[in-house]
Amino acid sequence: MNYPQLWQLAIGLTLATFLLFGCGSPPSATSTPQPPPAKSAAVSPIEEPTVEPDLEMLVIQQMASEVCPVNNPGGEPTFAVSGTVYNFSCSVAAGHGIGARITRFPGQTEAQVAFKQNHDLSQEFHGCPAFEEQFDERTEPNQLPMRHSTHSWQVDRWLVEVSAFDDTGLAMVGVLAVSEKIYQAAIAYGLIAGC
Repeated sequence: MNYPQLWQLAIGLTLATFLLFGCGSPPSATSTPQPPPAKSAAVSPIEEPTVEPDLEMLVIQQMASEVCPVNNPGGEPTFAVSGTVYNFSCSVAAGHGIGARITRFPGQTEAQVAFKQNHDLSQEFHGCPAFEEQFDERTEPNQLPMRHSTHSWQVDRWLVEVSAFDDTGLAMVGVLAVSEKIYQAAIAYGLIAGC
């Protein structure tokens, strides 16, 4: 065979290989032809469900926005939820802070029992059973007292507890004022209808 014939034979074998096997790798003995991919319809993204915060947390956040200054020296307010207990605390300055807790019970009876176990009925708050206490730890002359204040009240299936600590002698929002803000926010958000 001469050179032009070898050339024609090589070209012919190359063309025959491309025609038989295509440009890719040759099919294996176990491969099966796959159908062409189906055209996909427009798929809308899955929408994540919107999780609404509990009304108790909304009430506490509303109260906090009125009680705890945004850029206060003690730092930003803190919020915590543990089951059906909603907590708030705010350190207004060193030795000066306030906190609140709303506890949701399964029913009114359980909330009443919890209130009676922890507090003596000493007053009413908007017609709700309530308890208020203040005591000073340090009462020596020429010393600022370490003053502890609490106010608790029970409405329907909720127990609301507010506490404050002050050893600075600075005027601060009192526990009754914080309870009032919680009460007003709870009515505004529909958490309670009153006592």
